[in-house]
Amino acid sequence: MGIAENITRVKSGIGGARLVVVTKGRSIGEIKEAIAAGAVEIGENRVQEAALKLPQLPKNITRHMVGHLQSNKAKDAVALFDAIQSVDSVKLAEKIANEAVRQKKRIVIYLQLNVSGKESQGGFSPAEIGRAAAEIKKMQSWFFVIEGLMIIASVENPRGNFRAAKTIADRLNLRVFSAGMTSDYNIALEEGSNMVRVGTEIFGERKKD
Repeated sequence: MGIAENITRVKSGIGGARLVVVTKGRSIGEIKEAIAAGAVEIGENRVQEAALKLPQLPKNITRHMVGHLQSNKAKDAVALFDAIQSVDSVKLAEKIANEAVRQKKRIVIYLQLNVSGKESQGGFSPAEIGRAAAEIKKMQSWFFVIEGLMIIASVENPRGNFRAAKTIADRLNLRVFSAGMTSDYNIALEEGSNMVRVGTEIFGERKKD
């Protein structure tokens, strides 16, 4: 099946959840085909790649940063994106908040939670996220808003990871739970996800870096 058919199938399968179409490594032509098929939220993993692609997309598309973000790239990320899903430190949140005010641009952020304990996945630990969220919420303004919680589940225990993360999202009163990718989004939806980040199921396997 083609991109349009895949978009339709995924959207029909996720019900009322939001779909962020992950476009890392995809061409402008592929991304525009996805948008023509109904994609309204696009996710990129790298600031450098996003800088080349996002300016070529329609203005009404919501642009999400879904990959790890270094604090020294906060300025560029605020300029490029509408939402940053990978906020994993108070320092990074502060830089984004300051940049949003400086650029007079409204940014929504997601706190990234790491419930698997794997360092490669990044994010706040369950033990530290409550205190960090309290600090970051003090920074909120019209320009800087905490919208949700984001998680990357482990391959070994996705359901347990999603369930634990949803409990924390509810406790922190974060209304958007961004959980689930191509390999596990159906499980994430069963555990309360209301936003999934899907790339491979829409575009096919990506060429290795």
